[in-house]
Amino acid sequence: MSQFTIYRSTDTSAPILNGITGSFVNLLDKCLITGYGSQIPAGWTKPFPNSGTTGCYLPASGSRFNLVVKDDSTTHSMMVGFEVLTNATTGTNQFGSYGLNANSANVHKSASADSISRDWILFADSFTFYFFNISTSLSNSYFGEMFGDFYSVGGTGDIYRCAVIGNSFTSTPTAATSMFDISSTFSDTILSHYTPRNSVGIYPGSPGLQLGKHGDAGKAGSTTLLTGSIAYPNPIDQGIYISPIWITEPTNLVIRGRLRGVYHMLHAPNSFYNQQVITATVGDFSGKSFMILKPTPNLGVYCIETSNTLDTNLT
Repeated sequence: MSQFTIYRSTDTSAPILNGITGSFVNLLDKCLITGYGSQIPAGWTKPFPNSGTTGCYLPASGSRFNLVVKDDSTTHSMMVGFEVLTNATTGTNQFGSYGLNANSANVHKSASADSISRDWILFADSFTFYFFNISTSLSNSYFGEMFGDFYSVGGTGDIYRCAVIGNSFTSTPTAATSMFDISSTFSDTILSHYTPRNSVGIYPGSPGLQLGKHGDAGKAGSTTLLTGSIAYPNPIDQGIYISPIWITEPTNLVIRGRLRGVYHMLHAPNSFYNQQVITATVGDFSGKSFMILKPTPNLGVYCIETSNTLDTNLT
């Protein structure tokens, strides 16, 4: 088991995210590598020093593939994974794609090129991080990005159980695909969701293998959104109903695993307030605590596990 450390823009001495070049790389350096104020780092390392507006990061545990954050410019950054790095910017077996295009895994960091601070929150342990920041260009909603291990149903034998999830936008984030999207059918992939290799270890070439993900569409009342429809709490048992978010290889019809610590909340979004923490007392998730982040750009919610109960493929 593991637990996320939670880093917030409201912490004392927290790094500032804004429309200045390099602010996202600096934020990741502080949260993952060095710490800040009273916040200890998540324990990641830097395979190579920063190079201009580019930074690289290596998780301390798990599958341990490399993240490169490149072109940390005024309004966006680009995230790409590599199995092995040869320098701060390039390596072998890339997953994800640089650029403002449909294959990209980008971070929408600021609506404009200015020094105004943006609100953000990051959840990280030694395996995985999830980053969420408020976008003023989309009604003050949370975008989400992820890098690191997912939980594989193949256990530690799945040595490629890593994913990069970002936003696929071309110039503005108004049509972005991100953490808040799920696959409409099992055979559908999602833009900007990539893993290096498939379940039998084959690398398909750049930009890696495109993934899908889904929760529980029947209870949610939607096949594409992280939203829900059940009364909160469920009246007959006072239960909280959530679903794992399953990671799939749609082209191969394979269930690969599930996101670590991020769930599909199956109750109506208006049942919760932003950053509310709830604890399940009955049912399959009894004893687990979760934080709600809302709204997403499509008016759903994120549900992130905050207790020391994270699923982990230990190595």
